[in-house]
Amino acid sequence: MFMIKTYEELSKEELYDIIQLRINVFIVEQETYYEDLDNHDQQALHLLHRDDEGKLVAYARMLPPGEIFEEASFGRIITTQATRGTGLGKRMMNTIMARIKEQWDNPPVFIQAQDYLTNFYSRFGFEPVSEPYMHECLPHRDMRYTPMQEDFDNVGFTSALEGKEEVSKRRERGNSTMAKLKGKGVVVAGLVAGAAAYLSKPENRDKVLDAVNVAKEKVTDFVETQKEALAPQTQPEAHEGHAETLKEQAKAAAESDDLTIAENKMLSEGAQTTVQYYNEKVDRKEEQDEAKEEEK
Repeated sequence: MFMIKTYEELSKEELYDIIQLRINVFIVEQETYYEDLDNHDQQALHLLHRDDEGKLVAYARMLPPGEIFEEASFGRIITTQATRGTGLGKRMMNTIMARIKEQWDNPPVFIQAQDYLTNFYSRFGFEPVSEPYMHECLPHRDMRYTPMQEDFDNVGFTSALEGKEEVSKRRERGNSTMAKLKGKGVVVAGLVAGAAAYLSKPENRDKVLDAVNVAKEKVTDFVETQKEALAPQTQPEAHEGHAETLKEQAKAAAESDDLTIAENKMLSEGAQTTVQYYNEKVDRKEEQDEAKEEEK
């Protein structure tokens, strides 16, 4: 059975067992040299698991957002050699993620994972966000878990499979929705949907939201000024030339000196959606005019 306690709730014996286990595994077994007591234990939640004889055989600590990283985090994950391969590590991760979600309102989670455990953490929705690097004498890789809206409707992580596979399904649904929106030529919805994935990173949110609002205003003004100009264009030659002009103007409307390359790409997709929509509108009008001529 797992126990989770604050630093103040730990007894002297429990704290001693935790420090002893961390030293035995991280320093002695893995032969690393680092500062284990880093003054973050006092703000952490501590997960402990003992065997039938009362020996501490598994441990981890969970840290709130802002303690070490902007996101919530966890670390110092340990299972003893005797318990490895029994599924204890998976059960620990289910418990850790469920408690972080409950304790801190389902925040993003950032970890510095040992590189050989990348695939293990990916099962729980974590994605690598860095190349491997040396940390505390061992290869590590930064990984990040980003909660999605559906997470708020779930009780928690109930199996080791509900990680990478579930995230992949959610992305497929998101891509399908975006394709439908583009098919309808809804420029505002296209911009919002395109921005949603990019805005999942908190550090980009404020800046990009401002940029999207500016771009939406530009594209809206552009659409309004072109409605009357598009109406009389019934000849194929005029339509083709006008479409090129529209593409150039739409591109200019979506560009801003203050936007990054990634943001320009996102906004350019929205502008291209606008051109496609009005091209289709003109094509339909041409077909209707041709049908009328044939009836005459």
